[in-house]
Amino acid sequence: MKEEEEIAQAYLYTISNDVVPWPDGRNVPPDFKINEIIAVEVRRLSKNIIKRNIKPKSLEQDAIPLFHALSKVFREFDSSISDNKYWIFLHFFRPIGKISNIELVAKTELDNFLKNKRPTPYEIKLSRNVSVTIEKGNIKSNKVFDIGMISDLNTAALLNPCI
Repeated sequence: MKEEEEIAQAYLYTISNDVVPWPDGRNVPPDFKINEIIAVEVRRLSKNIIKRNIKPKSLEQDAIPLFHALSKVFREFDSSISDNKYWIFLHFFRPIGKISNIELVAKTELDNFLKNKRPTPYEIKLSRNVSVTIEKGNIKSNKVFDIGMISDLNTAALLNPCI
């Protein structure tokens, strides 16, 4: 069962004891039948990026490579001799840019940050549309840099049309 279906099922059980998952079999709509008369099909809503001659992909799919690349860069500093721990606040919007360039800038700038003992909060621009803010952390962890927040400004625009 997909995560969104598990969430829906948990909710449906709060309103009825007569919840039947996949009443007509798996992968056949609806996902649930309630009280023998209500059918529920669960769908996950997401905003997609649509480019000419390219298969549409969700904003989440587009952000995953950035998140993985930066997480890898942050892990490279875990062996650094540093008494300080830092939260990373990642801010980005599309187009994200070339991930390999963002990785190189992140490595260089984070290394400079540690060597020069910059005061926090400290902002680093990783590309035209990607930046991180570093804040001193009170984390009990072996990580020097740990992600504290991810701000995808394209998805925020869905919630707040003023952005």
